[in-house]
Amino acid sequence: MKTIVRFFGTVIGGAVFAVIFQHSVYAGSPYDRLVVVTNKTEYGVMALYGSRASSTSWESNILTGRYIGPMRQLSVNFSDGSGACLIDLRADMSNGQKIEHRNFDACSLNEWTLYQQ
Repeated sequence: MKTIVRFFGTVIGGAVFAVIFQHSVYAGSPYDRLVVVTNKTEYGVMALYGSRASSTSWESNILTGRYIGPMRQLSVNFSDGSGACLIDLRADMSNGQKIEHRNFDACSLNEWTLYQQ
């Protein structure tokens, strides 16, 4: 019985440590790349992608299940945990248009504004 209590105490203690450690590493991390995406078009943003500029492919859609309406904005964390500053951004609009911004410096810029093209 004593062994079981000690085991569960270790498991629970480890789980609490993992939650606290994860929160301290990722909440307000220097690797965060917070960017306010402002949509100043008459169309909605249906999908939003951000990938390290050195990557040859897009990461998954950040908006999954969400939408940025016309004249609306959304704060997005484009961090991949690497600390990379240069990212490529792409917004897929409801009219089929794709708006891209290559080599966006997320370490010094904190807003990406989409305009009608």
